[in-house]
Amino acid sequence: MITLKAGWILCAISAIVSVIVLQEIPTGMELPLHWGIDGQPDRFGPAWKALFMPPFVMAILLGIFSSLKWFEPRKDNLQKSLR
Repeated sequence: MITLKAGWILCAISAIVSVIVLQEIPTGMELPLHWGIDGQPDRFGPAWKALFMPPFVMAILLGIFSSLKWFEPRKDNLQKSLR
């Protein structure tokens, strides 16, 4: 549970940093979205997409991991393992 809380905190920090950086870069600037095997960017996109994709993916994954406790078929074992 502590790990999930830390994950949500890091997700929030990442989103806040994305908002701050988005305000600082020039309007219309494109950032790399994908890099090839040679390390060179091969796809560019709008800055908001590049900056908010990591916090968005983090939030989706954390939401899935946070909800797993309700789908656990052996909930009594889960309660015992909290210690």
